[in-house]
Amino acid sequence: MVEVPDVPAPRRSLLHCLAFLVYLWTVTPVRRLLGYEPIVPESSIRTEIGVRFIRYSIENSLEGARAFEAATSKLVSMSVPDKLTPVEDDGIRGVWIGDEYESGHDGSNEPVIVYFHGGGYSTCSALTYVTGLSGIRKALKKIHNINMRIFSLEYSLAPESKYPTQLNEAIAAIEYVAKEYPNRPIILMGDSAGGNLVLAVLQTLKKNKAKELKNRVSAAILISPWVDIVIPPTSHEANHAYDFTSIHTLKRMTQWFLPDGADVKDPLLSPVFADLSGFCPMFIHYGGRESFASDIERFIEAAKKARPALSLDVFVEPKAPHITPMMPPFFPDMAERGHVAIAHFVAKLISS
Repeated sequence: MVEVPDVPAPRRSLLHCLAFLVYLWTVTPVRRLLGYEPIVPESSIRTEIGVRFIRYSIENSLEGARAFEAATSKLVSMSVPDKLTPVEDDGIRGVWIGDEYESGHDGSNEPVIVYFHGGGYSTCSALTYVTGLSGIRKALKKIHNINMRIFSLEYSLAPESKYPTQLNEAIAAIEYVAKEYPNRPIILMGDSAGGNLVLAVLQTLKKNKAKELKNRVSAAILISPWVDIVIPPTSHEANHAYDFTSIHTLKRMTQWFLPDGADVKDPLLSPVFADLSGFCPMFIHYGGRESFASDIERFIEAAKKARPALSLDVFVEPKAPHITPMMPPFFPDMAERGHVAIAHFVAKLISS
């Protein structure tokens, strides 16, 4: 394992980040017109701007990153057509995305999604990636005429709340949704750290033999899941020029999230080491140019070896960085392809 040095994070305000975005939109097209090579290799102008801007925004102090995320979440929430319903119920906090099902608590076989956001367990919120969630709902409705409601969990963040707080809250959220919709199957979905949390939940339900709740979870959708918490990710050296993830930020997030004495090879923390036998069907989306690519591929190989065999669908966006389906404003074409692939997976589940 390569030792990652501690590097102090700069404090970048919302104004700093927006000024850098204006700079990128001004300078990047001019550089291309003058014949300069892309700073993000082999990328479109929009992809280069997205990667460089997101990288700049997350290479930030915790306070700066959270302030920036809070402001942008408010803006993007106003841009989506979906109904957003905040929830605070018996300790469960989150947001319902989409209208109430017309049929209410009926016997429909159309699932409901429980979503866990990414952000290294220390930043982001239930609404950070609402444009991505809205895009998935749109693809489901437009292509398959499926009205899919999504519950996005507002889990506690590190360093104020360390592991296993988030795992406990995630299981409580599934219990809440199961009570709200007692006859509908549940699909778990998460990106990055949220994908890590999905896999920790599946292991916990299996280990604790929580048969009733485990049987309610019909599938898992993992978008660029964080499957090995060891820093740096295996593909960082090869892909860092293409991706916006920062190993220094990841290292800080890992230190904030893990309790003292935690074993980074614990399967609940690094699910690449998990026993995946008996898991529900899974869909995995990742980018061929992201820092997590090799780790995700190791996880996929482990999943293929699970016995009894599990149902596994994989969609690779070859030139994509991290979590492109969740960021349509920056990666519209790649995001849309991801939304369509996810919608096809859900439709296949419903028809089977």
